[in-house]
Amino acid sequence: MKALRPLVLVLAATATPLPAAAAEPVQSGDSACVWAATPQPTRAALIAMVARSSLQISDAVSLEQAQGIATACHLPMTGDSARLIAVSLRANALMTYGAEGLKAHGASDAALEAAWDRVSPATRLTFAGAFSEGFRPSEAQLDELGAAGGSLKLDSDVAKAMFFDFILGRAVLARLGRN
Repeated sequence: MKALRPLVLVLAATATPLPAAAAEPVQSGDSACVWAATPQPTRAALIAMVARSSLQISDAVSLEQAQGIATACHLPMTGDSARLIAVSLRANALMTYGAEGLKAHGASDAALEAAWDRVSPATRLTFAGAFSEGFRPSEAQLDELGAAGGSLKLDSDVAKAMFFDFILGRAVLARLGRN
């Protein structure tokens, strides 16, 4: 996926560290709760920001909304919880944008699931660190992603970037305890 290499550099340059607690899976469902507790208009705004390559959580989620999400999900408003909320929203927006875009290009849920299954655990773990400083997947891992996406018969660089977003978001969410 040579077209995606510049995206990797952009992600590395705009890293948002995962909460320290995320090295171990957090309570299962926290990241799912964060997305579910986020109002639909805010989720739509986040997904639209992915499309514009300008995903800044603070541009779409106010402090009051973040506090409401934390309350709904029984999370204390600490630094780690605030980062968990930001990372969860960013990863969910990327995954949703990628999945919806790929479906518009003809991919089914089953095809997306099969493509995810083709990504090795080691590559998933690497991509789970996508929001961390120093994120640099190997050439072999990018090639593996290209092969996994190849089953979807992606016909454009835009569709390939959507696949990258889907895998990246899903890998981060898996690290947070949501598959």
